[in-house]
Amino acid sequence: MEVYKLINDLNENSMIGTDHAPHSLEEKTKGVWDSSPGIPSLETVLSLLLTEVNKSNLDLSLIPKIFSENAAKKECSHVFLSPGENISVHELLKAVAVASGNDAAVAMAEHIAGSESAFVDMMNAKAKELGMNDTHFVNCTGLDDGEDAASHKTSAHDIAIMSRELLKNHPKIKEFTTIWMDTIRNGQFGLSNTNKLIRLYPAATALKTGFTSAAGYCLGVDPALRRSARAGGSDRPYHLA
Repeated sequence: MEVYKLINDLNENSMIGTDHAPHSLEEKTKGVWDSSPGIPSLETVLSLLLTEVNKSNLDLSLIPKIFSENAAKKECSHVFLSPGENISVHELLKAVAVASGNDAAVAMAEHIAGSESAFVDMMNAKAKELGMNDTHFVNCTGLDDGEDAASHKTSAHDIAIMSRELLKNHPKIKEFTTIWMDTIRNGQFGLSNTNKLIRLYPAATALKTGFTSAAGYCLGVDPALRRSARAGGSDRPYHLA
């Protein structure tokens, strides 16, 4: 299947990248768009947003002194952090944006707010500020592996809101989300973007993939990708691997 056709097909259903309130899409997906399934690990978009909001107070070259056991033990998609490891804020941000590193997301949360729970409070406050009425966060990764996972929820509509906020007001995040392959730890650990469209489709610039058993496979994209797909995409054939 050509990638631009895939994007068009997704666009007609429930793609969550959007410039403004997707009224026509809401009509097409009534009962789906505003539903609140398990969070599809896409809530790291809001983690990235809060990181960008706080970037003026962050030194990207800084090496945080402590990673907790809570950060290091995060699995699924991770970069194998060790407590107390020397790794910069810049590399943590890259690990989250490119490789969906759950351990890196927790480490960044601890660095910004002092603890993951305090960062989650910031996330919920930001969600409320943005009008994300179907959302409640209980962690910063979107994983549904905790006892409180049942209260962890969002909707495609709310993910669109936070994605729009990130891309509109912090476009430099694309310097990370457009990376296909890179390394951290002085070239010793390779990263590959979980969003394969970055390699397969020239118009793709963002934003995030996600998967949990409850939510299934999910993709949040840059609105520019949807516009390009509607226009017919590239004149070169890009195929899914």
